[in-house]
Amino acid sequence: MSLDLPELLPQVQQLSQSVQTQQSRRAEQLQAALAAYRSLLELPPDELHHRLTQAGSRWTGARPSHDALDESFPPPPSTPGLYVIGADGSQIYPDRHAAAFFFLVNLAGICLQHGSESAPRTQTSTRLYFEPEQLRYESDLPVESAWVNLQRDLGEMSMLADLAEGALEGHGLALLDNSLLLWMLLQARGAGERELDRILKAYLDAMRRLQASGAALAGIVDRPRSSNVLALAGLASPSAEGVETEETQRPPFPGLTDLDLYLQLLPEGSRSPCFELVSPLNRDFSTAGQAVHFFYLHTANEQLLRVEVPDWVASDRALLDRVHAGLLREGQSTGGYPYVLVRAHELAVVTQAERSLVEEWIGRELSARGIPPARSRKSQAKTLTSGVGRRR
Repeated sequence: MSLDLPELLPQVQQLSQSVQTQQSRRAEQLQAALAAYRSLLELPPDELHHRLTQAGSRWTGARPSHDALDESFPPPPSTPGLYVIGADGSQIYPDRHAAAFFFLVNLAGICLQHGSESAPRTQTSTRLYFEPEQLRYESDLPVESAWVNLQRDLGEMSMLADLAEGALEGHGLALLDNSLLLWMLLQARGAGERELDRILKAYLDAMRRLQASGAALAGIVDRPRSSNVLALAGLASPSAEGVETEETQRPPFPGLTDLDLYLQLLPEGSRSPCFELVSPLNRDFSTAGQAVHFFYLHTANEQLLRVEVPDWVASDRALLDRVHAGLLREGQSTGGYPYVLVRAHELAVVTQAERSLVEEWIGRELSARGIPPARSRKSQAKTLTSGVGRRR
């Protein structure tokens, strides 16, 4: 064993003491956040609008949407025979130490009908990317993990649209195991603007196809770390009046998230008001008629989901109710998380054994063509030394 246990033990004790201190601070912060939220409810709309404007273009938070801020919404009636579809994806990232440079995206979708005895319909798609133009940006830099994630996210939304157009009968609910915003656009820095615009256009086209299909679209984020509503509450607190724009960029309640707030405010089964996400990226979605809004849903067992919906769902109470009731029904057998997304993940995930099999197949094909399938010296050395360590 390489760990120095006598040196580590007092550090573990210090860690536990630090956690205890942090919990006490969080409790104090939570009371301040609740007081700020109450101030938000009392603030006149014109004054709130003024403070949102004063916050500046760099402020990222939540803007009140179509719902009243002082409401929580109880469970609506379920839609009989609702069709629900879900999509998820997984990937193998490119490895420059491998015998060949490639990446893989695996997608899975599922469609079922509530109350039906028919088996769910499933769909999978596995794609290997290996051509030079797929593995390098226009700048000739090799693609990175954020680019692979972009391909996966686009594939998930496209599969959801395909299923909605080809599988739904009547009103449906389309669920994505992800945020609706393409955050990876901000992280794929090596890609050129033309490449990113192409991805964004295809993604927005898939969202329009879902809108035309009649399905209510929602992106589900489990255990989100967002604090957009807290940022709004921070603007509305009495101490925020007259604060300089630079100050609004800082989290008003460090260490807290919106989940901490809504665990105190939402009864089980209820959802929060809808908010529009304030973000430079969301402005691109808004221009295309797909502005992303969100709400929080208390499903079961202290489980809260962040549910993101496009503007055409947020502005339609019937579609919002379909999302709300459908998610509660979907989570009945899974502790609160939608069953179709649990199942889609099971179908899409690439296991370590499957990755090893893909690499083995590639090695065999290279050998058959007279190409030695050798990993890099660094990779070989790490494999060797880790094996020695395990034997010891």
